[in-house]
Amino acid sequence: MQHSRPSDPNPDQNFARSARPQQSDGPTVSFGRGRIRLRIALAFLLPAVVPGVAGGAPRMLLFGLTLFSVVVLHELAHALAALAFGSRATIVVRVWGGNVEIDPPLRGWRAIVTALAGPIVSLAIGLACRKASAALADPAWLRFAALANLGWGGVNLLPFVPFDLGR
Repeated sequence: MQHSRPSDPNPDQNFARSARPQQSDGPTVSFGRGRIRLRIALAFLLPAVVPGVAGGAPRMLLFGLTLFSVVVLHELAHALAALAFGSRATIVVRVWGGNVEIDPPLRGWRAIVTALAGPIVSLAIGLACRKASAALADPAWLRFAALANLGWGGVNLLPFVPFDLGR
């Protein structure tokens, strides 16, 4: 999760500026015009499909969509928490993960709650996938989804930048 720069007198202009792609993102696709937006760096697809290479194109697509879902659901939790506190949010999916640009930035306990929202949701989804994996003849993609969510949620609890609790 990343906070945007302090808002200026016109918050709509500041939000529009923060929702623009950064040069380092490469080609991006953007969705949304309201209080929550989504920007996806197309380069995200390259590392996302690698775990499925051995299974051919269908497996690559399945694993790519799984990793995309892990990142977007984690960042969506941050964004929804920010919206609950009256801010606007842009979810940015980058090559090696994601972040949320929040405008106006949150401070104090609101920032802490927003930072914790992503890891909590990731850990909950990971545990649910693990339980479903055991109940449904243990499909490989569900094990992968469990591992990815648990790993993503756990690593974002580390108190170091760029992780959620390092900010």
